Amino acid sequence: MAYPEAPRTTSWQDSLAMVGEALGRSARADELKAEAEATIEEAKAENPVLDGAELIYGYLTTADLSTVGIYAPQDPASPSGTTWGWSTPRLWPTPSSRASSTAASRPRRPASWTPTCS
Repeated sequence: MAYPEAPRTTSWQDSLAMVGEALGRSARADELKAEAEATIEEAKAENPVLDGAELIYGYLTTADLSTVGIYAPQDPASPSGTTWGWSTPRLWPTPSSRASSTAASRPRRPASWTPTCS
């Protein structure tokens, strides 16, 4: 099934609706969506500390552990966005702020910096 607009931007809700329609099971897709949304709302209510949280959703591959991938906020693989009410922190300067800064004034990570997980 082709994406309707751009790759990796179709929400899980829209994907579910398209699959339900393609299989002639739109009513079942609607039921599953309602069940999933209710479960998400329950989880949000049980974890108010996460309300308004910022999230970076990324990955490492065993082929190249020196590279970290970060999913875009609109990517359905990322659990951020409107479903959970989380946002993605700004990781790099916007074009307008980049123009007003110089390379010397931008923060740099130390040469000895190593990412860690805890």
